[in-house]
Amino acid sequence: MTAIEVYEYIASRIGYIISSDKSRYAWNYLLASYVFAYVYYLWKRKKSGSFLTDAFGQKSWWTKSSLVDLLFFLFFILEISKLFVGITTREFINNLEKFFITSEEGLFPHAFDIGFVKWSWFVFAVFIFDLGLYIGHRWSHRIPWMWCFHEPHHTAQSLNVLTSLRVHPIERLIIRGFPIFLTGGFLWCSVALFGQKAIPMITFSVPSYFFFRVLIGNLHHTHIKMHFPKWLSHVLVSPVMHQVHHSTERKHFDKNFGFLISLYDWWFGTLYIPTEKEIDEINFGPSTDSKINPNSIVSCFIQPFINFFQLFQRKTNANL
Repeated sequence: MTAIEVYEYIASRIGYIISSDKSRYAWNYLLASYVFAYVYYLWKRKKSGSFLTDAFGQKSWWTKSSLVDLLFFLFFILEISKLFVGITTREFINNLEKFFITSEEGLFPHAFDIGFVKWSWFVFAVFIFDLGLYIGHRWSHRIPWMWCFHEPHHTAQSLNVLTSLRVHPIERLIIRGFPIFLTGGFLWCSVALFGQKAIPMITFSVPSYFFFRVLIGNLHHTHIKMHFPKWLSHVLVSPVMHQVHHSTERKHFDKNFGFLISLYDWWFGTLYIPTEKEIDEINFGPSTDSKINPNSIVSCFIQPFINFFQLFQRKTNANL
C-alpha cells in the first residue's frame, strides 16, 4: 500500500465517521447532542460559561487521559481491532444479520399488517437490543476474565465524547456481541412469525434506537451535568447516571449498566440516581488495585492480556 493509498484510506474513514448516519460521531449527531445540552443548561438557568467549561474545558480535553482517548480514536479510524480479532465490529454485525435472516414466509403473514402489532414489535426490538447491551456490560463487570478487557475503559481520568472509544478490541466483540445475537435471534423469530415484511421494521428500529441513544449517549462520557427527573431516570439513562458508573467511589461501583434504557437497572437492582451536589464531587479513574497505566495506550492494550493469562494461571493452579 502506497503513501497515497494510506492517505486516501484514512481520509475516507474520517469522512465516514463524521458524516455517516451510522456513526455516532457524525457532525450532525454531535451538534444535536451539544445543542440539546446547551438548551438544558439554559432551562436550568446555569451560566453559559459553565456549559462551555463542562463541554469543552481543560478537564475534558486537555489531560493525559484525553490524549489516550484521542489515540484510541485514531486506532478506531485505522480499524486496529482487525489485528486482534481478525474482524471489525461492523463486519461482525453484518455477518450475524445475514446468518439470522431467513427466507420463510411466516406463520402469520397478515398479522404484521395490523398497526398495533407492527409498532409494538418495533418497540420490543428496541428493548431487546438494549437488553443485550445491559447483559454484556453487566457481565463485563461481574465475570473476572471479561473485566480484564473492559477495565481499560474505566481507567479514563477525564471524560469526553471520545472516551466511548476507549475500548479494548476484545471487549468490542464481548459487549457488541450480546445485542447483535439477541437482535439477530429476534429478527429470525420475527421472520418466522410474520415473514419478510417484518425485516424493514425490525432493522429500522435499530437506527431509530441509535439516534435517540446517540442524542443522549454522546453526553454520557462528558462532564456535562444533565439530570433527568427522578421518574424519567427510572426509564432512561441520563448523562450523570453514566458518569456515576465511572466514579471511583465504592458506593457507585457496579451501578447503571444501561445504555439508553435504565429500566433494566431498576428491575435488577443496579440503578443509582445521583444528586446534583454529589455529581460535582465525583472523581474518575482506575481503581487503586489496577495494573493499567491510564495514560499509556500500550498499557491499555497489553495489560488486559497479561491480567487475563495471570487470572487463567491462578484458576489452573487452584484446580490442581
